[in-house]
Amino acid sequence: SLQRAVCGEGLEFFFVMQKPSTMSLAEATFSRLALGFTHYEACTSYFMKMDNNYCVNVGMSEYGTTTLAGQTWCYVSNECRDLRGGDRIPDKESFPEVFWPLSRLPTIIRRPLIRIAGYFHTPQPVPRNISWKLCDKGPDRRLRDMLPLEVLEMAESMDSVVGFVTKMAYQRLLPPEHTWDTVKQAVAAGDTAQMPKLLRDAIAAKEPIVVDLDPEGHLGQRIIHGAEVYELEQHCGPEGCGAKQWPFRRGNDVGEL
Repeated sequence: SLQRAVCGEGLEFFFVMQKPSTMSLAEATFSRLALGFTHYEACTSYFMKMDNNYCVNVGMSEYGTTTLAGQTWCYVSNECRDLRGGDRIPDKESFPEVFWPLSRLPTIIRRPLIRIAGYFHTPQPVPRNISWKLCDKGPDRRLRDMLPLEVLEMAESMDSVVGFVTKMAYQRLLPPEHTWDTVKQAVAAGDTAQMPKLLRDAIAAKEPIVVDLDPEGHLGQRIIHGAEVYELEQHCGPEGCGAKQWPFRRGNDVGEL
């Protein structure tokens, strides 16, 4: 609700902005216009459907990253005093209700009309009673600590952009330096000596790690968890980019591909 938070007021777009949000209420509300598919995959298909208290990744970070981008976070009440480096969502100001119908107009028409509407609107305070906190392994429920099949099935049940959810759950080998093509031979052979150090570390720690199929990081993925390999394909197109377009399955294990 508007008394809590709009998607974009917290860290939902850190993976794009590389910093905590400073969006006004109007900017967050209409971010779908500015961000297009990015808003869809982050907000519409995922965060706005997350009816749970799991902590998610701050950024789509490389495995082992310990800066803010490598942490996990969740929303909490302002009554929470142990934010562990998090922050309070500041109170916001209202915007003219006419923004809603204007938002459907072409940009070249919408912008001047919104500017005019703002002249006739006296902003009212919109209180926030919510904060975001950083999470720790153990006391907090983190997607990062869930099994890959659990994360994949959760994303499927929400009809989310599954390849986005996996990167909000687990850390990665970063493309373009590392893709599935650069590691699959070593994974197929179970030859850890030929694997990148970060992949070896993740396998040894039995922590899931995401490996992209393409250098841009937009297509399918492989998720490696110990000896297990999960295959995630991407078939997004005019018909959509939800769960049906992201089929997944358990593949052959490391050393058995």
